[in-house]
Formats: sequence, structure tokens, C-alpha cells
Amino acid sequence: MIDVDINCNPEVLEKIIRRSRYFSFDSKMRICRKIAHLIDITFPNKKPNNNPTLQKLKEYFHMHEIEFLALVFLLTYEVKGVELNEIGLNDFRKLRNLYSSYSPPFTHPKDSNSVDGYTNDLSVSLFFTRTALLQFRHQR
Repeated sequence: MIDVDINCNPEVLEKIIRRSRYFSFDSKMRICRKIAHLIDITFPNKKPNNNPTLQKLKEYFHMHEIEFLALVFLLTYEVKGVELNEIGLNDFRKLRNLYSSYSPPFTHPKDSNSVDGYTNDLSVSLFFTRTALLQFRHQR
């Protein structure tokens, strides 16, 4: 039997947002683009690269994680009045690790308002809908 953690932890998303605000927007978009171009199998890569470090990066990062973080970077504002840092691979990896520890909610408070007492079936179907929304075209 698989041990599944069903506890939702929205504070993880808050940490990602809070930490990402201290990096410049340009550097965040640049690192997302570079890693996405590296690991995206649909992107035409004309130069075969057998660098072991790059191969490890391909195994470590997943496109849906890059796309989620890019979306967070687009929607969050940078801190005003503070010198913003350039985001490096190590910082980006830490944000990715935070995202991978996120557990989406199994049920939502509005699920109890279901029709005709089908709360359990509705909760399960909505859970699959919510978790599917966390995935992008590369996981279809």
C-alpha cells in the first residue's frame, strides 16, 4: 500500500511566493527559459550535449515544475526598495524543492455544499480536477 499524505500545506506556496520576490524578474524568467530549453523534449536542440551535469538537470527538473514557478514569477511582484538579487541555479532548485513538497487539498470547504448528498463522489472528482489543473501540456 502506498503511504499518501493527504494534509494540505498552502504555507508552502506562500513560502515560494515570499522567497521569489527577492529576485529580479528578468533573472527569474531567464533561468526558467534556460532550464525549460534544456529539458523540454519538444524543443529542437541542434547540439547534442553529453555533459553529465546537464544530464542530471534533465532528470531533476520536470516541465510542469518550471511552468508552475514561471507562473508564480509572473503573478508576484518584486519587493520595492530592496536591491534585488539574480536568481541562481541553487536558489531555483530550493524553490523547486519547496514546490515538490506541496500537497494540494483533497477537499475544499465548498465541497460540502454538494447536490443531493453526493459529497464523497463530488470530492473525489473535484480532487482529480484540482490536481489535473496543476499539470501542464507536457504531462498529458
